[in-house]
Amino acid sequence: MSTPVQRGASIRASRPRKNPWVVRSFVVHRRDDHHIANYRSVVYTCFPESAEFGIGLSRDETARKTNVSFVDGLGASRAVRAEEIADFWENLGMTVKGGGTESIALVRATRMAVTARMRGVLGTIRWRLNQGRDLHVALGEFREIFPKAHCALAEAATELTPDERAGIYLSLARTLREQESRGRKFATTMLDQIITGAMLVVLVFVTLVYFVPNFASMFRGMELDLPWPYRIANAAGQCISHYAWIAIPAIIAASAGIVFAIRRALKHANIQRRIARLPVVGPLVRALALARSLPLFAALHKAGVHPETNFRLAGEASGNALIEDFFRSAYRRCAAGLDMEKAFLAERLQLGLEEGRRLAGKIEAGSEMGDLEGVLCGLAEEFSERANLSIEALPKVIKPINLAAMGLVIGAMAALVGLPSMLVLEKTFQQQNQHARHYYEQKIDVHKN
Repeated sequence: MSTPVQRGASIRASRPRKNPWVVRSFVVHRRDDHHIANYRSVVYTCFPESAEFGIGLSRDETARKTNVSFVDGLGASRAVRAEEIADFWENLGMTVKGGGTESIALVRATRMAVTARMRGVLGTIRWRLNQGRDLHVALGEFREIFPKAHCALAEAATELTPDERAGIYLSLARTLREQESRGRKFATTMLDQIITGAMLVVLVFVTLVYFVPNFASMFRGMELDLPWPYRIANAAGQCISHYAWIAIPAIIAASAGIVFAIRRALKHANIQRRIARLPVVGPLVRALALARSLPLFAALHKAGVHPETNFRLAGEASGNALIEDFFRSAYRRCAAGLDMEKAFLAERLQLGLEEGRRLAGKIEAGSEMGDLEGVLCGLAEEFSERANLSIEALPKVIKPINLAAMGLVIGAMAALVGLPSMLVLEKTFQQQNQHARHYYEQKIDVHKN
C-alpha cells in the first residue's frame, strides 16, 4: 500500500498543467433512426486522445470527429458550473448504490454535462480509469474543479462498502447543492445592498464629472476662491474626465486582480487558519468545515479504517487547514495511547472552546451508545444549520454599515452641491453691506456739509 507522500507525488506528477487545452468537435447521430437530427458535441480537453471519452454516447448513438467551427470555440473554455459537479457526485452515488461502477457513472455524468470543459474533464477521468488509475488520483489532476476535500472523500470511499461509498458520494452532492443554495440566498438578500452601492458609485462619478466642474466655473466667474474641498473634488473630476479611457479599464483590471488574489490567498493554509480564528467569520468557517468532516470520520470509524487514515482523510475533507491541524494533533495523542474522546477534548481549543467541548462530549456519548456515526452526523447537521443561520443574518449586519456609508456619501455630495449657494449668498450679503455702508457714509457727509 502506497504512503500518503507517494500518493501525493503521483497526483502531482499526473496533473496536466503543461498540456494546452484544445477544442474537439464531434457529430453524434442515432444508429437506427435517421429521422432524428444529428447534433454536435464539443469537448474542451487538455488531452486530445481522451476527447472521445467526453462525448457521453448512449447505446444507440455513434459519433464521428469533425472540424471545429467558430461557433464551437465560443464559450468552450467557460468555467464548470457548480451544478455539474453536484450532478457528478450524485450520479456516482446512485450508480454505485445500484451496483454499477465509476466508469458507468462517468458516462452518465458526461451526458448531463453542460459545459465543454466539464465534458473534457470527465473524459480525461474516464481515460485515466481505463489506464488503471484510482478515481481520487484522476480527480486530483483537476484541483480547480475537484479540490483536496473531494479527492480525500474519493480516497476514503475505497475503504468502504458500496452502500457506504454511495452514502458518502450522495452526502457530498447534497452538501454542494446546499452550498449553492446558500450562495444564491445570500446573493439575493445582498442584491439590494449591491444596487445601493452601485447607485452611490454612479452618484459620485456624476457629481465629480458634471456638477463640480460647473460649480467651479461659477466660482471663477464670480471671482471667488475655490474652497479646498472643491479643489480636491475638481481635480478628481478633471482626472476622471481626461483619463477615463485609462482609469475605467484600470479599475476593472484592479477589481479582477483583487478577486483573483483573494481566491488564491484562500487556498493557503496560513490564511485559512487566520480566517478560522476571526471573531465573526471564524465560527461560521469552523462550523462548515466540521459539517463536512464529521460524517466522513464517523463512516470511516464504523468501517474499521485505520485511525491514521481516518484522521487524515477527515481533516482533508474539511477543506480548512485549522481543522486539519485539529485532526492531526488529535491523532498524535491517540497514537500516544490516549482515548479518542480525551484526545479531542485535549485539542478542543483549536476549534474554539464551545465547538471542541461539544465534539468531545458527542464522541464520548456516541461511543457509549454504540451509535457514534449517528451522533456525529447529527452534530454535523447542527453545525450546518448554525452556519445557515449565520449566513442569513450576515446581510442584516451589513445593512446598517451600508446605510451609514450611504449617509456619509450623500451628506458629502449635498455639502459639495450646497456650498456654492452658501458662498454666493455670503458674497451677496457682503456686497449689500458694503453698498449700504457706502450709502450711509455719503448721507452723513452730505449732512455735515
